[in-house]
Amino acid sequence: MPRETRESWSNQPIENWLTKKELSELLERSFCQVKVSTIIPGYGRRGTYRFVNSYRLKKLIQLGGLDNVFDSLWLRLGYGLHLIAVAQKR
Repeated sequence: MPRETRESWSNQPIENWLTKKELSELLERSFCQVKVSTIIPGYGRRGTYRFVNSYRLKKLIQLGGLDNVFDSLWLRLGYGLHLIAVAQKR
C-alpha cells in the first residue's frame, strides 16, 4: 500500500509506520510466540484492497453465512487498518 494512502488515514506525529514483518522482527528480539494480525476490516479501495472490500463479494460471503470466517482471514492476511500483536515474554 502506498505510504501516502496509509498516512492520509491518520497521520499523527507519534506514529511510526511498520509493516507486519517489521513489527514481528522487532518483537521477536525480546518475546517468543509472536502473532501479528490486523484489526478493523474494510479499509482501502486500491489494488487488492478493492477486491477484498468489494460490496458484491461481501454480499456473496454473507449469503453463504461465511462472513465471520472471511473477516478473520482478511485480518490475518493483513487487510485491516491497524496492526495488533500478541506475544509472550521470554
